[in-house]
Amino acid sequence: MILRIPEPETPLYVAVGHTASSKENTGIQRVTRSFTRSALEFTSRIVLVEWRQKAKSLFILSDPMRQQLSEYGGPPNAMNFVAPPHPPKWISYLPIPRKSRRSLREAFREHYRRRFRTLVLRPHEGAWLLVPELLTEEEMRGLISFARKLHLNLAFIFHDAIALLHPEWVNERIRKNHAGYMREMSNADVIFPVSRFSARCYEDFAKQESLPIPEMRVCSLASEFSDLPRVLNYDPPKTREISAVCLSTLDPRKNHLILLRAIEQARTEAPDLPLYVTFVGNSYEGAPEIAEAVVSACVRNPRLRWLGQVSDEDLARVYQKSHFSIFPSLVEGFGLPILESIWNARPCVCSNQGVMGELAKDSGCYTVDTRDYRKLAKALIRMATDHDLRNCLAEQCVARRPRTWREYSSEVISRLRA
Repeated sequence: MILRIPEPETPLYVAVGHTASSKENTGIQRVTRSFTRSALEFTSRIVLVEWRQKAKSLFILSDPMRQQLSEYGGPPNAMNFVAPPHPPKWISYLPIPRKSRRSLREAFREHYRRRFRTLVLRPHEGAWLLVPELLTEEEMRGLISFARKLHLNLAFIFHDAIALLHPEWVNERIRKNHAGYMREMSNADVIFPVSRFSARCYEDFAKQESLPIPEMRVCSLASEFSDLPRVLNYDPPKTREISAVCLSTLDPRKNHLILLRAIEQARTEAPDLPLYVTFVGNSYEGAPEIAEAVVSACVRNPRLRWLGQVSDEDLARVYQKSHFSIFPSLVEGFGLPILESIWNARPCVCSNQGVMGELAKDSGCYTVDTRDYRKLAKALIRMATDHDLRNCLAEQCVARRPRTWREYSSEVISRLRA
């Protein structure tokens, strides 16, 4: 397939409709918000759009959607408006000075934006359309057909194949959709997997399904925590109580049930263990029993609390009051909370398997087999009681050179335009 490489002034269209219409802040949505924020800092030629399946077309984001996208560290300038391609022609014939005509034309554009909220987008032929989100199979099929008719180049950020590897850990909606989503992705021009692990998963799937494999460019995600400055000193509260934070959605693969069991085991082995754990993250559709277990554990144990979803500023304050973080997830496409913990100079207890082990090998983490609650309990006891170990791991966190979202977006955009 011959790609139409756009000129530098050609805009890059980024489809962010799902994130911009949701109040959630999951991993994929954090990537979408962080990428668009940094991309808009990197170049002004970014057009944020949404795909509407019923209309079979791309639309400029409405005002409420741009406002929603700006939440949780999203682009603060997402309120930018791309003018409609065809302002009223009759303005040009008004018997008023040209300068005033231009002002009137801008006034009409503003009126259209407020009156109709969204405008149908007519993309530039040969431009790139980048999709960082997870779409349904039907949406993928419609979007790809639309892009081909208008001669757009297509690029996708591929996060993971967990729904195929472990269907028992995802809800029914994702389980039924994911294979079709990945099949349709074979029609892309470029795929950006977030890790080598995710790239291997997609290649194995494509070979198994006898699908063509588009150009694959692995771009590891950034470590940067929202748009907040990096923490370069480890200065947790100097109290007898040791606090830990566990950041993740309460879904099965994040392994909260094993963690709760490990906390109980740690209390049994060390009754005087001064460990306090704060859970941050929303409940998961299709697994209400996990949220119920967390709530029940918090009632039984006053040293546990669940905050649900919080803003990035509040989460940063939780990190500041913590001595280390816990990320017991069993499988990930990337494992963003590990690097966000390192960004905040907090050691992370995480799995020694898969992509988590890959991230942890660069130091700053205490790895353990998180499938075994007894081993995880021993890790929690040691992190809560070994002051020197925490300090050593924290120094390693600070010494690591984190990748910023600006670097990530720069790499993706540069590869599209190379």
